Amino acid sequence: MKSLTLNVMVVDDDLRMCQLIEELIGKKGIRLSAYTEPQKAMKAMSEVQPDIVITDLMMPEIDGMAILRKAKEKNPDTTVIVITGYGTVGSAVEAMKTGAYDYIEKPFEPEEFQMV
Repeated sequence: MKSLTLNVMVVDDDLRMCQLIEELIGKKGIRLSAYTEPQKAMKAMSEVQPDIVITDLMMPEIDGMAILRKAKEKNPDTTVIVITGYGTVGSAVEAMKTGAYDYIEKPFEPEEFQMV
């Protein structure tokens, strides 16, 4: 039986957050690509073909909403999780309407993240 490997793309301008998410996700059955520069993530989206995208909302130059839209444009079935340290009801509603699977405010508890 062939094992299922998920492609997970993490986009956050904070390297420590990328590393934390990598630790929380674990390695088994996961191919993780982390990007601290959203421009590079946008360019890599076609090549990586992520099943799951975890993106920060507030980043320089390109925000998480642009990452969300690009991921959904490339593949509407991509699961996108938006994380942010600057959460508002408006941004949460916009993210969910655009197709986000979930919206998590930083700092978050590891258990909260793993449940998603």
